[in-house]
Amino acid sequence: MPTNIRNPKEGLSVVAYTGTGGGQFVGPNANRGIPNSFHTYVIPKSLRIRSGNRLNVSLVAPTTQSTYTFSCMVKKVANGVVQNILGVSTNHSLGFNASDQLVLTLAGVASATSTRVFKDPHRWHHLVYSQSGTAITLYLDGYSVASATATSAVFNTAASHQLGCANSTAYLEGYMTQIAFVDGQALTPTAFGMLDSVTGTWQALSPAIVRSNVGAWGNNGFFFILNDTPSAVQVYNRSASDSYTGGINGICTGISVTPGPDYDWVSC
Repeated sequence: MPTNIRNPKEGLSVVAYTGTGGGQFVGPNANRGIPNSFHTYVIPKSLRIRSGNRLNVSLVAPTTQSTYTFSCMVKKVANGVVQNILGVSTNHSLGFNASDQLVLTLAGVASATSTRVFKDPHRWHHLVYSQSGTAITLYLDGYSVASATATSAVFNTAASHQLGCANSTAYLEGYMTQIAFVDGQALTPTAFGMLDSVTGTWQALSPAIVRSNVGAWGNNGFFFILNDTPSAVQVYNRSASDSYTGGINGICTGISVTPGPDYDWVSC
């Protein structure tokens, strides 16, 4: 078992910080102030995404184009507008629609849409998009919220994938961290997090446990844990280890690393 990390002032164990409001639980009991001794990992930093800010990831020839997993922690702070989390073009994207539902768009068609809506601007969510051949499953906070049968001709191909928007449009207004992509495996949320059976809250796993759970990341695998020194240039792929060892990085666009009201690389 990993070592438990607790907040000494409140007696609460913490999953994630935004830098703008303290520790955040993730899951059905989030923000209800429930003491929890089972949370085990503190997420170090998050990246603020807003209009003009994004990460660009240039993927290569995939291990298995039709089988992959995308995972991230996300908090959106605006409602009622289209916001993308992952995109290759305006016709191929994953994000929230104007009704605040999670939606996967393939070839311009809403292929999978959640019935749940997500409007709490203070709440972190864990998002997983799993593709296995033609089978699609979208998960939020450990639960399946949408599924479909479809394929993507552009996700997990040798093309630029944008994090925080799609084709430099419909930017996320919020924060992202613990961003992972696995090429060649269709994984469930338990590869990246776990449900606390006592409180019903979802918690992120440490990078070491995630790497162990994933095993083989494939040609296009990346894991951005955002524990680097703030950089306006790039974030490093940590899928192999906590030390940078090469592979696919995230290239920053419009990221401010100057402390102040426009600071985008948020320390916790």
